[in-house]
Amino acid sequence: MVAEEPLETVLPDPEDVLAETKRVRASGDHPRAIEIVESNLRAGLWRQSRLWRERVSLMAEPADYSAIRSLWLSAPARCHRSIPIMRNVARAACAAGEHEEARLLLRRALEIQMYRKRAWKPRVRRAKRKALHLFNGRKEAPPAAAEPFERRASAALEDLSAEFENTDYRPFLISGTLLGYLRDGKLISWDKDIDVGVFADADGVAEMRRMFERSISFSVRRLDFHSSRLRVEHANRVLVDIFPHYPEPDGLLWHDGATTRWWNKPFGLEEIEFLGKRMYMPDNPERYLDENYGNWRVPEVNFDARIDAPNVQLFDQQYFDTQLYFSLLDSITKNKPVMCTRYRSMLADLGEEEWLRRLFGE
Repeated sequence: MVAEEPLETVLPDPEDVLAETKRVRASGDHPRAIEIVESNLRAGLWRQSRLWRERVSLMAEPADYSAIRSLWLSAPARCHRSIPIMRNVARAACAAGEHEEARLLLRRALEIQMYRKRAWKPRVRRAKRKALHLFNGRKEAPPAAAEPFERRASAALEDLSAEFENTDYRPFLISGTLLGYLRDGKLISWDKDIDVGVFADADGVAEMRRMFERSISFSVRRLDFHSSRLRVEHANRVLVDIFPHYPEPDGLLWHDGATTRWWNKPFGLEEIEFLGKRMYMPDNPERYLDENYGNWRVPEVNFDARIDAPNVQLFDQQYFDTQLYFSLLDSITKNKPVMCTRYRSMLADLGEEEWLRRLFGE
């Protein structure tokens, strides 16, 4: 039975709910944190996608997906048309290994997105004309822009360094963040997260997860149950991906994501200053980037590290195939036609050609 959204009810502030959940989660009372999120969703905050994301982050094992699935099925019908919420539930299904359910949700999200894109174009044009007309008649300045990403990233890096200060781990720049530092002297303009590596074993990764669970500045975000990568979100909403680097007997190092693993030759660390903060990077950064990007000196906005990196190794084909639906959805939402064509072609190779033709109205 579909739940009804309560009428004329004063609902709690979602930010207050998230803050309380974080406080309880940091205390170690995991079941209570889940109860807080679910009870507030059921109390009327159904359409708050950040609460759904928090609920997914509270998964402790794949079996927890069944509770999220039940919550989703009992949610009001409007939630079943919310793409951010559908993405969160699909992410939980992926983490649980329920790829068919994840793909079903993502196909539906893609269909909704394409319908809106076609239906909203004339509406958007009319709204822009109206907004411009209203704005030209105003004397006051438009609202200030949100705080620049580079400033928020600098604050996130400062707090990240503080978290690691009293540990044996030294985070170092990798991937797009290292590329931005070395090539441009700043973050890449289209890169909206921070990538760092650490040298750690499995026990160290568990220790870091507990450390960030207790953190005031960061919240842990669940991605999957089989990779070592740890994703944390700063209070200012900057995402930081922390990749443990593991040595192999042959001397090579590897780090992984949800579906792929990247290999590098061994390296030490060199201290640098980045965004005004003391950080570390591989002591042979050019070689590291050569291994990860090939010709990294030429900017490539359509680079996908899961596919294009010279040192990548795929280890979970099923999960990777599901990720293609997420990627297609993102490329459509963010208006990236080159990547959209690429992911569409890859999904067509998986047998989705007929559905894709319908999706694109062909």
